[in-house]
Amino acid sequence: MNKTIDEQIRSIIAEKSGVELVEVTMEADLRVDLDADSLDMVEIAMEFEKKFNIDISDEERDGLQTVGDLVRLIKSKQDEKKPSAMVLFLMTRGVGRNAHGKTPQKPADKFVMPQKPMMLNPGKKR
Repeated sequence: MNKTIDEQIRSIIAEKSGVELVEVTMEADLRVDLDADSLDMVEIAMEFEKKFNIDISDEERDGLQTVGDLVRLIKSKQDEKKPSAMVLFLMTRGVGRNAHGKTPQKPADKFVMPQKPMMLNPGKKR
């Protein structure tokens, strides 16, 4: 079973702070309820940076109070990395494909010109 982001975050916090998972609620204060000191906060932030491929600044880390704050921060960082609606639209519309309808694999495939124009009745002259 795949864990949700919330569950993954709560599991990592429980592991890093040495508390039971049931104690890691969204309202739990990281420093007071979970006894996370500044070193624990650095380790927790580094774990999330590695796990979710995000960057958490020192200011953001120091501003975190609750587990919910951390969850919201991580989700917002992930949303920043998602492609925009325009990029998704262009990807689904075939933009960037060559004359054969395939996505170019190398630069030489980008501009494919037909060898000769098609004629409807090559034998007849008008």
